[in-house]
Amino acid sequence: MNKHLLLTIGDDPSYLYGIRFVNSFFKNKEDLSLTLFYVTPRPGDGTFINTFEQHQLDEKLVEEARGRAQRVIEEIKKKLVEDGFNPEKVICKLLAKRLGAVRDIVDEGRVGLYDAIVLGRRGYKVFESVLYSSVTRQVLEKHLDAPIWICRQPEDNRRHVLLCVDGSETAYRAADHVGFILKNQPHHSITLLNVDVGEGIWEGGIFAEATKRLVENGIAEDRISTLMVESHKVARTIILEAEKGSFAAVAIGRVGRNKPMIKEWLVGSRAKQLLEDLKGAALWITG
Repeated sequence: MNKHLLLTIGDDPSYLYGIRFVNSFFKNKEDLSLTLFYVTPRPGDGTFINTFEQHQLDEKLVEEARGRAQRVIEEIKKKLVEDGFNPEKVICKLLAKRLGAVRDIVDEGRVGLYDAIVLGRRGYKVFESVLYSSVTRQVLEKHLDAPIWICRQPEDNRRHVLLCVDGSETAYRAADHVGFILKNQPHHSITLLNVDVGEGIWEGGIFAEATKRLVENGIAEDRISTLMVESHKVARTIILEAEKGSFAAVAIGRVGRNKPMIKEWLVGSRAKQLLEDLKGAALWITG
């Protein structure tokens, strides 16, 4: 089944970590569709002057920005095609900013029914800059349906996925997502990680359900392994295991079994620690 990813694009191709991650992570690229999404400025951004001359200047600056964006996005598509992506499945989409970059990305993600929204370092910074607003968080939690892949600075040629499971439904949805994405990527295996914080939960049942979800999505059982670690430092344990195994991606559910695994979604202490200290791997968050 075809997978469709929304990749947010910035001005500097040398810092497009989301693009780099996708290009390195996927070996079988035939069933992948990519939409390269660039939000361009609108007239009047950054100024309170409302004169005819200023409007003309704003229009000129916006057109210049759109021209730069078009060149960047076409350059990226050319490179992706050279690296094996189907040119008919790489779509370039420029959108003039309407509700703000974050809301525009969220709206595009919802309307386009994408299988994941891929944020590079710049894309995440755009989200991070507004996440401390409770209103913005409510908008995102209500409307953001697709998993988010945060690729702040992934290392090329890493392999495999560390899937964190705690018995929560969002963790099992993360398992569904990982299975769907990796079905035709046999060079990646999946390690199920349960961090036991002393609650007396039998991890065997957690692993069994997560394995069931993966198998139902087409993952062979010999590609799945399990790991249980006793620790009260959940985020730190995830980071250590991700580094030890040199995983390409760490997959988590947004809400934990008894409380948010990512408390207050992307701005809680565990999330911030993962986002700040996770090195080399992308972070996949499923709601």
